[in-house]
Amino acid sequence: MLAGRRRLYDIQSGEIDGVDVSGTKVALVADWPSGFLAGNGTGRLYFDPSGSQSILSEFLGEYVN
Repeated sequence: MLAGRRRLYDIQSGEIDGVDVSGTKVALVADWPSGFLAGNGTGRLYFDPSGSQSILSEFLGEYVN
């Protein structure tokens, strides 16, 4: 059983650690090959290419370990 999720975000306003992320568009694609409760999933973030490197760095620093 393959489970997956896709979410699109259009951030109207906000900031992360003082960096303005207003107008940023992000897509999240997540897949769980054995279903959500089995874990072992993969998530990917896709950013609008018109966004700045500082915005990308803030998102990655905030959400990726």
